[in-house]
Amino acid sequence: MFAFLLIAIGLAMFSTLDSAISHVQERFDYYRSQNIAYHIHALGDGVKQFYFENPAQGLISPDLVASRPGFEYLNLHVNDVIQFETSSGISDSVWKFNRVALWFESPKSYLGKSDYLGASYNQCGTGDFYTAQSWCGNSNSLWLKIETRSDKAELIVAEKQRMQRTLQKFLRRYSDDRKFTTLASGSVVSLAGIVGYTGTAANCQGNFVFQGIPLSCDDFFNYWGIPIALNQISEDHIALVNRTGVLQSSGQIVRLAEEARLE
Repeated sequence: MFAFLLIAIGLAMFSTLDSAISHVQERFDYYRSQNIAYHIHALGDGVKQFYFENPAQGLISPDLVASRPGFEYLNLHVNDVIQFETSSGISDSVWKFNRVALWFESPKSYLGKSDYLGASYNQCGTGDFYTAQSWCGNSNSLWLKIETRSDKAELIVAEKQRMQRTLQKFLRRYSDDRKFTTLASGSVVSLAGIVGYTGTAANCQGNFVFQGIPLSCDDFFNYWGIPIALNQISEDHIALVNRTGVLQSSGQIVRLAEEARLE
């Protein structure tokens, strides 16, 4: 009888200990997942910030971003348990865009990179990570997605506003002698070129003057660092032409034009 009592006590103690260990394991897993989520979001923020500052380079993987000057701090967040992948030239019905994904898979439901990115595990669309118009990571993982199409409409509006601000400077010049510039009709030149600036957008600084018109680097280059052109159609008709870094789904570059014409 005493032996049975000891066994019963032992089983009760084992059950209590097992429950305690399970609770500790659950807390450990929770805090670990929170820590990994923090690193994923930090890397994602770094990737987005680098893209905003260097749009011409497109979206690049977090390990490459971490190797660039000013972004070395991201090495604190890069670790072996966080996986990532990039894809470029994806098309939807409107845009061509790039995509970056970062994710962590629990060992309890591990798929591996190939299956994770495959069409069978796309949680919100049809097709794999590399081609699907819509893609979401597996619900049993921690994941983050960044796509360049999310800000294209806003960028186009911002570029049109940029050109309108520049045209206002030429309109004020027109009021002096009813000429936008003294360039020959039919001339097409870059705004940077007419003031003699031959450098890049990244190195541009200071203010410039062309025939009494104050111009700055914001007038010369668009968001992607591409020069904006001035088309002198006639003495009283000019147009600004902006070749953006945005691609339509057909692969065509989005070009913008704003004009001013006075009689």
